Amino acid sequence: MSIFNMNKGKAKAINELNKYLNEVAPLVIARLSEGFRLNTSGQLFKKDDEAIKAILADRPSKQIRIYLDVGQFSMYLRIDTNFQADKARDDGGYTCAYYKDYAYVYDVQNSEPKGYEPRKMVIPAQLDKAESDIEKYKEYISQYESKIYRCKELLGW
Repeated sequence: MSIFNMNKGKAKAINELNKYLNEVAPLVIARLSEGFRLNTSGQLFKKDDEAIKAILADRPSKQIRIYLDVGQFSMYLRIDTNFQADKARDDGGYTCAYYKDYAYVYDVQNSEPKGYEPRKMVIPAQLDKAESDIEKYKEYISQYESKIYRCKELLGW
C-alpha cells in the first residue's frame, strides 16, 4: 500500500474521530457545567460517571474508543481509533495503525469548563505534505547538526 493510500485511510479515520469529537465534547462540557461531585479517589461519583458514559456511548464506529480522564487539575476526553495501514502480512490480513487525540473539557482546579475548539477535517494531501515537510526538516536539522559539530570541533568542545 502506498503512503498516499495509507494517508487516505488515516484521513478518513481522523475525520470520523474529529466529527464525533466535535459532536460529543460540547455535550460533555455542558453536562459537567451542570455540576458534578468527585469521590475521595478523585473520580466522578457514580451518577455523574454514568451520565457522561451515556453521552459517550453512542459512537459512530466500534473502532472509536473514548472516555473521560479525570485528573487532579483537569478533565479531558481521551479518544482513539485505528485504520488500515498496510497489506503486508503473509496471511493476506492487514496491519493497522492508530490515531489518538484528546480534548480538554474541564479545569478541575479552577472549577470551570474549558472552551472547546472544534477539530478540522483533513484531506490526504495535507498528510502527504506534512510527511514531506518532516523529511525536508529532518534534512535541514542534519545539515545544521553537521555544521554545529564542525564549529564545536574547531572550538575544541
